[in-house]
Amino acid sequence: HHVFIEWKVVQNEIEKSNGTIEAIWHFNDWGRGNSYWQVKFGPFDENDTVIYIIRGQCEQELTGPLSYSFNVVPQKS
Repeated sequence: HHVFIEWKVVQNEIEKSNGTIEAIWHFNDWGRGNSYWQVKFGPFDENDTVIYIIRGQCEQELTGPLSYSFNVVPQKS
């Protein structure tokens, strides 16, 4: 089984960086039918928009894509 994300960072409508990262499996919760994976990427700068797509593969079956994004805002002091 494989889970990975394709990501890109955009600031002021200009793509700054992109890549693909494979996730690390942590555990299965058979009672809920969930499998938990983790990926670390970043750091990001203020005003970045991070767009990422989650994909998975189990043998020959592909799952996803699930697309998400978030904006990096200044920390409150």
